[in-house]
Amino acid sequence: LGVRWDPEKDVAGPRVTVLGAELDSLDLTMGIAASKARAYRDGLLATIDGLVVGALLPRGEVETIAGRLGFCSMLSRWGRCFMVSIWRALWPQGQPGEPRQRGRVTSE
Repeated sequence: LGVRWDPEKDVAGPRVTVLGAELDSLDLTMGIAASKARAYRDGLLATIDGLVVGALLPRGEVETIAGRLGFCSMLSRWGRCFMVSIWRALWPQGQPGEPRQRGRVTSE
């Protein structure tokens, strides 16, 4: 598969991290590391603070937000349903051709 073995990531026990998700078989919980959650939150807040209603937001920024929130929402029971509006903004249905490279910021 081309995946290199990293001895530091070869762990066993009741609490392990797999592909960025922390799994705890004792508490039956799954989540992301607090440091990663803080970094995601700070990046998202910095992007939001820089938004101006009516301005254009580059597609790359929306994809970054969608990727991070999408990863976090996989670990949350209800998070995925809120991602639909972001995915629709990136790939609107019925729009022929290439997806838009910028989106207009609205107050909704």
